[in-house]
Amino acid sequence: ELREKVRPAGYKYSQYSAPIYAGDIDMKKVVKILRSKGYKGDLCIENEALFKWKEEDRINILRQEVNYLKDILQSLH
Repeated sequence: ELREKVRPAGYKYSQYSAPIYAGDIDMKKVVKILRSKGYKGDLCIENEALFKWKEEDRINILRQEVNYLKDILQSLH
């Protein structure tokens, strides 16, 4: 219900932050836009939601994010 409403910056960030594969942003669309504008640099993961998981689970979440981005990049070839 909040997706289409304007909210203050950082609104309940600790509650709503998520891994890139679980978020609302269409990353395939973002990567396509970046490429169409000539961007050839790196894509970086900055997961600020890792605090939600046990330390031993965090590496697997990051691996899933890497695989998610790899899949997007491979699908655009």
